Amino acid sequence: MQMMELWDGRSVPRIGIGTWAAGGAARWRDTATVYGEVDDIRSQAALAMAYDIGARCSTRLPPMAPAMPN
Repeated sequence: MQMMELWDGRSVPRIGIGTWAAGGAARWRDTATVYGEVDDIRSQAALAMAYDIGARCSTRLPPMAPAMPN
């Protein structure tokens, strides 16, 4: 597994994965926006594949603002 050094001296795997879309569709007036509907089985398969090829990076972000009311 290839590693890289961060600005703070920590070493992390070179491969990471972005998972924002796996969190589900943003909805506006009962219509899926942004990424559309999300299939949990496919999202889990993508995470498993990423792990298998060496992805170990993740970012914990603060929760986003609540969705706009209908």
